[in-house]
Amino acid sequence: MLHTVHLDLVAAKRGIDDLSKELPGIQDTARNVTTIIEGLPRIANGIIDIHKILPDLAGNVTTVHGRLTDVSLKVTALHDVLPVIQDALQHLSVGKFR
Repeated sequence: MLHTVHLDLVAAKRGIDDLSKELPGIQDTARNVTTIIEGLPRIANGIIDIHKILPDLAGNVTTVHGRLTDVSLKVTALHDVLPVIQDALQHLSVGKFR
C-alpha cells in the first residue's frame, strides 16, 4: 500500500511539474486578455462616436445622391454641345491658317 501511495505522489508531482511549466503561457494569455478588456471602453467610445456621426454621413450621401441627377443632366448637356464646340474650333483653326 505504501508503494501505491508513493506512485500516486510521483504521478501527482509530475502533474504539478507539467502544470508549472504551463504557468508562464497561462500568465501571458491572462495579460493579453486583461489588455483587451482594458481597451474595450476606448473601443466602445469609438463606436459611440461613429454611431453619432452616421446620421450626418447618411444625410451627406443623400444630398450627393440627390445632386447626381443634376450633375448627370449637366454632363449630358455638355456632351450634346461638344460637337458644336468642336466644329466652331475647327472653323476657327481653318480660318486661321488660310
